Amino acid sequence: MMHASRKRQWSIDDGGKYYKATVVSPERVDIDDEGLLDALSVEEQEMISERKVVRKQLEAALERGEIAQERVTPYLTVKPASPYIRYTEGVLEDADEAQDAGHGA
Repeated sequence: MMHASRKRQWSIDDGGKYYKATVVSPERVDIDDEGLLDALSVEEQEMISERKVVRKQLEAALERGEIAQERVTPYLTVKPASPYIRYTEGVLEDADEAQDAGHGA
């Protein structure tokens, strides 16, 4: 098992009241991904790892023209999101800015 937890527990029942103390010493397992994947066959690697598109890297590659938009579009789906209201508050410095922003001063 990759995660082990050692527990020691004490409890006292004192006339209808219950007191419990537990010592928990968890362990965390770090994995050397690169080393482990190098040690496994391709089939074993596919069983335990996944390849995933990194959105920021995709957007950057599209922006730089390294990947054509036409090649990517068939694999994109636009899903509607829940509508929300954005509320913004601020102070305009002078009356000219208020007029430009559509707020009569």
